[in-house]
Amino acid sequence: MDKIKDIRFHYFMKREKIGQIAEEMHLDWRTVRKYVDMEDFNEPVPRSASDKQFCQKLDPFKCTGPYYLDLNDQYATAHSIS
Repeated sequence: MDKIKDIRFHYFMKREKIGQIAEEMHLDWRTVRKYVDMEDFNEPVPRSASDKQFCQKLDPFKCTGPYYLDLNDQYATAHSIS
């Protein structure tokens, strides 16, 4: 956080150019510009693993109709569920 404050101080108070700040602080000019343009300094709240919604890749292909595929069958034919 101190580095961000230093970058913003050099840009807004000392009126130094982005390239000059980047050179002095050994940073990429894009990084300096990112911190100069930043308005919200709150760190994002980390999400827990339980909040993430995972979708199985094969869900769109799962059979939801009245037929199923019997993989134990020698010929693997579709059977009606009765």
